[in-house]
Amino acid sequence: MLRHQPVLLDTVVKLLAPADGNVYVDATFGGGGHSSALLHAAPHCRIYALDADPLAIDRAKQLASTPNCHYKLKAIHCRFGQMEDKLIKVEKLPPHSVDGILFDLGMSSMQIDDPSRGFSFRFSGPLDMRMNATSHQARNIKIEKRPVACRRQGNYIRPIGPQHRCMTAAHVINNIDEDDLADIIWTYGEDRKARKIAKSIVIERKKQPILTTDHLVDIIDRRFPYKYRHEGQIHPATRTFQAIRIFINDELYQIVDGLNACKRLLKNGGRLVVISFHSLEDRIVKRFLNGQDRPDFTSRSNPSSSKSYARLSHDNKSDIRLNANIKIDSPWKLITKRPIYPSPEEMTDNPRSTSAKLRYAIYDPQHTN
Repeated sequence: MLRHQPVLLDTVVKLLAPADGNVYVDATFGGGGHSSALLHAAPHCRIYALDADPLAIDRAKQLASTPNCHYKLKAIHCRFGQMEDKLIKVEKLPPHSVDGILFDLGMSSMQIDDPSRGFSFRFSGPLDMRMNATSHQARNIKIEKRPVACRRQGNYIRPIGPQHRCMTAAHVINNIDEDDLADIIWTYGEDRKARKIAKSIVIERKKQPILTTDHLVDIIDRRFPYKYRHEGQIHPATRTFQAIRIFINDELYQIVDGLNACKRLLKNGGRLVVISFHSLEDRIVKRFLNGQDRPDFTSRSNPSSSKSYARLSHDNKSDIRLNANIKIDSPWKLITKRPIYPSPEEMTDNPRSTSAKLRYAIYDPQHTN
């Protein structure tokens, strides 16, 4: 099994304060590090371990079946948007009965380090990127000539159609409309080179299908050669990989649905801990805790599409107006106004924790800002 280091582990345990008899939801079980620590601190607590990745659910079931222990852990295969129904309707968990909920957003080390999943361009592998796929499914990618349908809900670009939940990154890359691809890279990757990257991909896919991670990286490398990059700049493929992954898994909209489910699940005084790893996630969490049920995730300075940026970039002005500063009554009591970051020691020991931000709040329906 690939090594997994849970981020901000001691902080999470301290903030959730697990106690025997209490009920907790680990909405992103992943490698199981956080759930294991909670069970170690309170062996008689009850944990519902959720994940969209079937391999993570297998690990949760292994932990639940550990012999000679009092662990009470139930593994549930679902996405954030299904969390409320799965727990209340299927598991018969009473509303407002959960003491604490944890979201550790992003990808687990096992997903990143498995070349067959296609999440990282550090390895050559199939362009899969589905959170709900097994390694075997990823190795057997087949490309169909089928258009990729998108729907815009506010600033969200979402895949639609009966096949979207089994749609791979390769299918998107090889079939989506060029303008839609540019908007996805712009919106979910915040990449100002989105239109140039999308055009290069469309030109290449006319010659041959784009099926592997290294093929996609090569296209972007040729469009933006190394000699033209600034020192310390991230690889130009980084934001494209992030954007495609977010799109096919509908990640940001799922986060919004999952956060809203917490208001139905947590008891008065229940604790919510959310760890995010990039600005799109963190903006949603921050604005949600400030009272926005359907928060926007765009920055104040960025237009909402690649075309808008192309029109406005000549004078560096934007007419985008967000409601992020509107005062709204929130049922969340913020214990810390600013996010909590990993210590320098943790960042050194676990470099993947460097970009982590933790936000923590207590559910209090009577609370007003």
